Amino acid sequence: MRYIANLKRLIWVFFAFVFFIPPRVFALSTPVINEFSTHPSSENKEWVEIVAPSDIQLTTYWIDDDTSFMDDAGNGSKRSLENSVAGYASDYFIMEVSSLFNNNSDTVVLFTAEGTIVDQYSYTQDSGVEVTIGRYPNATGQFQILSSPSKGESNNPPAPTITPTPIPTQKPAPTEKLENELNATKNPTIKEEDMSQTTDELFIKLSPGAKASPSATSKRFYPSPILGVSTSSAKKKEASQSAKKKTAVLVKDIQSAVPKAAPFLLAGSVLLVSCGILLYNKIRRGN
Repeated sequence: MRYIANLKRLIWVFFAFVFFIPPRVFALSTPVINEFSTHPSSENKEWVEIVAPSDIQLTTYWIDDDTSFMDDAGNGSKRSLENSVAGYASDYFIMEVSSLFNNNSDTVVLFTAEGTIVDQYSYTQDSGVEVTIGRYPNATGQFQILSSPSKGESNNPPAPTITPTPIPTQKPAPTEKLENELNATKNPTIKEEDMSQTTDELFIKLSPGAKASPSATSKRFYPSPILGVSTSSAKKKEASQSAKKKTAVLVKDIQSAVPKAAPFLLAGSVLLVSCGILLYNKIRRGN
């Protein structure tokens, strides 16, 4: 029974150590800037969180907003860490300041008593009200905007990065008037009354503002496929009319020639019949 009771105590101690005791930072030989808030709400102050090994006294260290230890002209005055307070976890220290850092861009610097820079970080944009910048992984990683403040204890993970979705560029749709103008320019049509115009007259009509060349020979318009009028029907019509004219002329010429050739035809017929009779009689007498 005593063995079981001791085992239960060990289990309780183990869970208390894992879940209730804040983690300590090991393997640090010098203090580091772990997290800071430079744009607090109106009722709060700016603050810087320092993580340092337990054997280092921070009372001789300084926080500043520029890298010049001796010259504070044009910048805020450096602040001593002797006024820092311990955080929730061991080896974490918080230094609260007022009106030291700019919201949009500035530098957080940690100096030794001799003016040597121990750690620093420069930011170039406003992270937001009550939004902090800190190292991740805690105390050893790169500075990132954190998902939520973790003042005086191990840092929370960084905030997720939101990638904007690109919006495709859309071409503006042409208006109805513009479409009609483009279609008229690409496909000019020839009306029936244009068939009687010369090429120069038709060119000026289809191309407003154009002038016919004085040296150009003005020819009568002939339809062509290029101008949008098919020539097949026109050619067929012309060929039909020409065939009719030739047929009429041929019939007329034959009719006019028949009366003049009648005597010759009659004489030829009589001569042919006579030759046939004589040939018949000759053959009969020979028999």
